[in-house]
Amino acid sequence: MNLADIGDRMMAVDAMAVTADQVARLAKATEAEIHGYTRSCRDFCEAVPAETLVGNLPGQFALHERVVLPALREAIHGGESVLDFACGIGRLTALAVDLTAFSGGRVAGADVSRTALARAAQIVPRATFVDIPGDGSLPFPPESFDVVGSTIALQHLQFFPVRHRYFREFARVLRPDGRLLVQLNADDSGRHVRWFERGDPGSYAGPGDVVCGEAEITAYLPLVGFAPEKLWRTEMDTTAVSWERRERGLADGWLWVHARRRPGE
Repeated sequence: MNLADIGDRMMAVDAMAVTADQVARLAKATEAEIHGYTRSCRDFCEAVPAETLVGNLPGQFALHERVVLPALREAIHGGESVLDFACGIGRLTALAVDLTAFSGGRVAGADVSRTALARAAQIVPRATFVDIPGDGSLPFPPESFDVVGSTIALQHLQFFPVRHRYFREFARVLRPDGRLLVQLNADDSGRHVRWFERGDPGSYAGPGDVVCGEAEITAYLPLVGFAPEKLWRTEMDTTAVSWERRERGLADGWLWVHARRRPGE
């Protein structure tokens, strides 16, 4: 099977046909490619004007409270340690703090954008924020967290080796039976990069997003140390863009993934 065709075939054939060897070959990359892609992510995020990062802050938090909070309540229990991956200005981080910090929990946020991290530290002072290194690692010891969460981030990482490295890192920093809660893009308009496509290491801000269906993520998670527990879809938002997409008959939504780190992985 041609690795570039895995995503297309998986939607039409048997998603479970993808093998660990195929994924390992697809995930191969030089350290220069990893560092270069991470640097392009950082450059892209740092180029976003500060006013855009803050932007419609009440609206952004309202969207997270309406869509994200119900998912977080299922994944996070009081007193637990939580990592918000690609935290941005701390929208998910703030919700995680509200759910766990007052009962003795610990919340950390990690991002490539130092501008966003500085703003997040102002907005959510009860959380700890750290910079993500250029090698695609997470700067935490093994088994540091009970929950890793991420929203509006993984769908933008078009270079598969970087996505794969982060998922391996999620498994490493989670405790046995720790929970993973991530939001992916479920748009099936066909104009984007599929989950099992290698993507371009040269540009973060390429056209479209990474699209992932239930079959693809269900096949992928066991290969990186996770057992999927629940998958569900929600509308992306209620903006004019979403309404326009629905008028054109394009699927528009988020795929939520709740998985558990398998002991011994």
